[in-house]
Amino acid sequence: MKLNIDLIKTIKIQDKHLATCLLVLFVFLFLLNLIMWPREKREILAKVELKEVPRVAVEKMANESKPVLRVSGIEVISRPRNLSAIPPGAFFKAKLSSGASNGLVKAEVIEGLAINSEMLIPEGSSLVGQGTSSEERLFIQFNQVVFKDGTFSNFNAVACDNDDQMVGLKGSLVGNRIGRVAGGVGLGFLGGFSSGLQEPQGYGSPKPSMKNAILNGTATTALEESRKMLSDLKNRMPIMEVKAGTEICVIASGGS
Repeated sequence: MKLNIDLIKTIKIQDKHLATCLLVLFVFLFLLNLIMWPREKREILAKVELKEVPRVAVEKMANESKPVLRVSGIEVISRPRNLSAIPPGAFFKAKLSSGASNGLVKAEVIEGLAINSEMLIPEGSSLVGQGTSSEERLFIQFNQVVFKDGTFSNFNAVACDNDDQMVGLKGSLVGNRIGRVAGGVGLGFLGGFSSGLQEPQGYGSPKPSMKNAILNGTATTALEESRKMLSDLKNRMPIMEVKAGTEICVIASGGS
């Protein structure tokens, strides 16, 4: 009986040691798990980063190696116009942009000029030149053409009347030139008429009288003023004027 009691005590002691060992093992495993889990997580994250970095680097290198295509806005590329190819005598239509007279004249092309199927002076271009008046016509010498894009070139041409195709434009004289001519002629006639009304004396000399003195003074003054007026008109340059919007014919006298 005593032996059984000792055996039971021994078993209980062994059970206590076993339980203690199991508890210690459990605590050890728990602590080990706490220690190892962050390490495994870090290793996994490190592996992911190692896998991602090469892929990003490869993509970056691929993007850098690709050619970059830069597209600018729409640009109009036009061929340079060779106005020297325009033969003398080539003609086209234009109209005066403003009234024309002595000095600067500007006209707009209303029918373009094409040579060998190439439009050298397109419609809408502007011609710039100088006007010079004569007794009957206004002569215009064009020396430049300005295109719609703002560029310009030297160009030699003359303006012709649209009706008779003759060089020079028909217009109207500025000022009362006809009236001045008529006045000069009238004064000359008055001077001669006054001389004829004087009463003659012997040998054709006028008889000394108040009437003859007045007529002689009138004749002398009228004839003198007539000569002055006609001389002034002769020396004064005429000024011819052509209205704006008048259609003209332009004849080329050579290229640029």
